Amino acid sequence: RETAAESAPEAESSAWPLAAGGALAASILLAGVAAKRERLVARVQACVEESGPQGLASDGASLLQIGGLMLAFSLAQLPVDELKLRLLASGAVQQWGQLVASFEADVQQVALGALTALLEGAEPMAAFNADAGLYSAYRDALPPVLHASPTATPLN
Repeated sequence: RETAAESAPEAESSAWPLAAGGALAASILLAGVAAKRERLVARVQACVEESGPQGLASDGASLLQIGGLMLAFSLAQLPVDELKLRLLASGAVQQWGQLVASFEADVQQVALGALTALLEGAEPMAAFNADAGLYSAYRDALPPVLHASPTATPLN
């Protein structure tokens, strides 16, 4: 027969995923609430702008720049349509588009992920369809991905 003391470690080891999931859900909820503050959205967008193609050069990127960029990316990933609409209205497409022009694969992947996430949801997509300026901003952001880097080595 199994005693209560022997089954306790098994119960503890299976409880941590529930606690981690709860913490993740709470952090997403708190981030969504905090993102409703106009000042936070403006500051996070400033982090993206400051991190432009030259700002994230492999030898010049600071930990603060990288952290701000990851925070901005996380905000773009939140499934909150109101937040995405505010980001679109504040010029997020142009700012992320500048990072696509960096020709650094890792930075481009982050920027393309943010550009894609900004259009997820019915309201952001409706805003995109209704605003020719947003279409133009996306169109202007993509050419660096479609054209070769000036420093690229041709494949033979």
